[in-house]
Amino acid sequence: MINTEHLQVTNSTTIERFFEDIVNMITLHVIDRNDILLIITDAVQYMGKAVKALNVLYPKMIHLTCLAHLLNRVCGEICSLFQNVDLLISNAKKIFSEFTHRNAMFTYFVPNVPIPPKPVITRCGTWLTAANYYSEYFIV
Repeated sequence: MINTEHLQVTNSTTIERFFEDIVNMITLHVIDRNDILLIITDAVQYMGKAVKALNVLYPKMIHLTCLAHLLNRVCGEICSLFQNVDLLISNAKKIFSEFTHRNAMFTYFVPNVPIPPKPVITRCGTWLTAANYYSEYFIV
């Protein structure tokens, strides 16, 4: 990783400008543009558009998307396919997050069952963990 920065506006143009600024900063204009071979980004649409435009200046550069982002997108797709499970997970999270005394009651009545996980909406892997929990402990 060369650099990270929080951009006030994120679109293909600001990404192109940011990339050019970084290349100019680290190479001091002495590197051949054909020597830049790889860029790894997330898979959002504006990144693909920015890299496509940058390929005019960096013809040998290959664009790869980060594996973590790819896995997050796959998990998000799985989540969207199981809306009833998602509703169960969401409601259980509300029940156990907002009222801590319910955790104590749960532990009292079912001492051999762990407290349900509280998935983070921006981390789909936590949703899969919660889905696995309910497949193991929830009896229909």
